[in-house]
Amino acid sequence: MRINEESVRRAVDGGLSQLTLTEQKKQAILAQCRPGIAVVRPRRVLRRAAALAAAFALMVTAAAGALAASPDLAQRLDMLSRQALAFLYPVEQSAEQNGIRMEVLAAMNDEDVAVVYMSLQDTAGSGRVSNSVELFDYEISGAVFTDSEVVQYDPASGTALLRLTGSCGRMDGGRVSVTVRSFLTGAEYTELAGPGWTLAEAAALVPETPLDYSGQYPGWMLDGALDTPLGAQLQSDRLPVLKPLSEPLPLTGWCALSAAGEVDGMLHLQIRPDGGMGRFNRLQFVLTGPDGERLQLPYAEVELGEQERIGVHEISERLETVLELPDDEAARQGLRVNYDLLTYKEYVEGDWSVSFRLDDEPAQRSARCAMDMGGWTLEEVLVTPLGVTLRGQGEMFANSSLDATPTVVLRDGRAVEFTSASTSTDMDGRIEMKDLFCIPVPPQDVAYVEVGGQRILLED
Repeated sequence: MRINEESVRRAVDGGLSQLTLTEQKKQAILAQCRPGIAVVRPRRVLRRAAALAAAFALMVTAAAGALAASPDLAQRLDMLSRQALAFLYPVEQSAEQNGIRMEVLAAMNDEDVAVVYMSLQDTAGSGRVSNSVELFDYEISGAVFTDSEVVQYDPASGTALLRLTGSCGRMDGGRVSVTVRSFLTGAEYTELAGPGWTLAEAAALVPETPLDYSGQYPGWMLDGALDTPLGAQLQSDRLPVLKPLSEPLPLTGWCALSAAGEVDGMLHLQIRPDGGMGRFNRLQFVLTGPDGERLQLPYAEVELGEQERIGVHEISERLETVLELPDDEAARQGLRVNYDLLTYKEYVEGDWSVSFRLDDEPAQRSARCAMDMGGWTLEEVLVTPLGVTLRGQGEMFANSSLDATPTVVLRDGRAVEFTSASTSTDMDGRIEMKDLFCIPVPPQDVAYVEVGGQRILLED
């Protein structure tokens, strides 16, 4: 399945009807997706995890939230600002299995997003939960996309505090379940771990590699614009891939090079991870310049071969990276091919699940309008503590001259920062755009929302 407008529509048709995305908003959604929640499985990006505690401490106001009646719980969430605590309500339900204890501490929600704070602890003391723990197979029921990140770790008790965000679903009222079936732990990230081949050396690793032009592969991910030569080949199913060697060349202890070659001005490198931790580890090829700087050139990752299902994930037996090379021969001089590594110590399976009821009357303010957005009409603006939603009718066009990205301004003049965005449409032309705040915002503190250069005042 290709990551483009049409494939994303098909991927979430059952839960969200059809999707229409601008490139900017599509990438914002995919950046927040977990591989198994979206049918199209984006690869994990290799980067160091950033703590969120500082972000939540940016705004502190005197607000008495639902956690005021639970001082012990508020203390466990003390890295959050009062701004965030004011909108959380306690859950405090747990599940334990195989010496791992999961506890859902608190949650907040609006009509289509739920934020859940949960802890994960290795009660057996075997070190399976660390500050780099990464949930693998998990979900918030009713959400189309679920994302998670570690916000705090206590080495004394071996407890990680995680924030889960479930979006694009009906989340206002009723019971939901938070379920974790597996997680990865002991992450280690190594930059530029490869030998630093020249382009000629990389292309010569596997001489005379035969090509496959069938276009039959389970999926692909493109980093770069669709109007590049690489993007055009992917969209038209004309991108050739390499046929694998019968005896791959070892690269690491868990991964081998199964094919390599330069085709049509692009460097193809195909790897075959092993059937153990190689299924979860990550090797990402990168191009570097003469001074060792990383080059920001388009590249694609194509999934090949048979797929193994692990929970909600589909793991391909081979992965081919296609690096678009500079057209200028002089610009190729001094380029090196390297790779980053993301490895994990252990994969832990189980079945931890907690069910609780969401808030059926989340705080909100709204405004009705009739604003021409160039092909569609903006009819409603809705602000909740978690984000701002734009609703309208019509058809969105990627080349529209009107930018529909909202600006939310508080009464003290500050603009609110966003962390992610999504856009959806249905067969009847209804459009909904959702931008999530970095930290919760009291709707009564919002002075106005600006869209397309026009201020929209919310009803009190």
